[in-house]
Amino acid sequence: MGKLAKKRIVIMLLVSLFLTDRDYHSRIVQAAEVSFVYRTEQGEMGIRGNPGDAFDMIRKYGGTVTVYEDCRLEPKNVQGYLYIPEHTTLIISEETKFEPGDVDIYLEGTIQVGGTLDLSGGKGIILGDGDIVVEKEGSLIRQIPAIERNGEICLWGSTIKSGQSLAASKIEKDKVAWKAAVAGEWIFTQPDRIPGVGTGLYPVLFIPENRLTYQPVFFSSCGQVTVEEKMENRKPENSGAVTEKRPDDNNAASKEDTKKQETTEVEIKTGQPPVIITKFVSQPSAIYTKSKSFQKKRPRFLHVVRPKKGRQVRLKWSSVPGKTGYEIRFSGKKSMAKAEKKYTKKNKMILRGVKKRKVYYLRVRAYKGKKKKRTCTKWSSIIKV
Repeated sequence: MGKLAKKRIVIMLLVSLFLTDRDYHSRIVQAAEVSFVYRTEQGEMGIRGNPGDAFDMIRKYGGTVTVYEDCRLEPKNVQGYLYIPEHTTLIISEETKFEPGDVDIYLEGTIQVGGTLDLSGGKGIILGDGDIVVEKEGSLIRQIPAIERNGEICLWGSTIKSGQSLAASKIEKDKVAWKAAVAGEWIFTQPDRIPGVGTGLYPVLFIPENRLTYQPVFFSSCGQVTVEEKMENRKPENSGAVTEKRPDDNNAASKEDTKKQETTEVEIKTGQPPVIITKFVSQPSAIYTKSKSFQKKRPRFLHVVRPKKGRQVRLKWSSVPGKTGYEIRFSGKKSMAKAEKKYTKKNKMILRGVKKRKVYYLRVRAYKGKKKKRTCTKWSSIIKV
């Protein structure tokens, strides 16, 4: 074998080794990147390496963005913040941990937590009027607000009278000794409790204004309230009797009348105070389900198909997070008089048995809960088919 042939073989081996090493390095980088799977309401799907880009793909028509791998956001990768628009949902799948880190999230849509949403590992906060829905197998870890303690007593409530509850004791800003790092409200955890006469310490709760990000903090006994004895005026039992005055007894009668007109001090008996709360357990799933925001939502029709020869109408509308099902009404009149009702748990339906050449008007809305305690969204726009 000549020298030229040997050189060619050596060059080919080096090139093959370089390409193999490059492919291996490429596979490592791709495995380290987190994929965000988006799906629009029209069924279009795709993958993006950036959550902001994924939400841009579904912003117009609505849809979902799902993360299947553990992820921690970096400000440089999402331009400092993540925007989740209305009618869109970020789904954190089961056994997946999602950490916003130092990235702020502006939430107008919904975050559906099937895995873990950890807000405690960074400075990022969640703002907006959206919803966080924690499923049974999901967990939400919120930040604990920092509180600077100044002394043993956290606050002094205003003085109240015997027989009044703690709710009557106002908490002024200048009477709060402990300062929280975030905006919030200090309250007594037992506002209906009727304390006895004297000065005592009672359980207090700090409730952050931003409850999407921060969790309430409980303090067992640091709120001081003074209870004064309440006085009551009572008339003497024989105040209506007439006493005959004698000239010799003017001084004695005067003293007796004075005694009868004196008021007596009576202490009002208070009932037994309720049980003192010694432990506060946070229930995030109950906090983040907002019925008011659910009622403001409005589904919209995406596809309406009525074949010319068929006797059916195919419908599909935008999904509403947190719903139990959907109610569809259709009528031959635009006023929806004598409308027929149909129910389904999916965001699509086939209406069968419609009459040929007859015009129908349709609308749809979402609902959650049972019949007696049902909460409904707004009706969609009425469409003509």
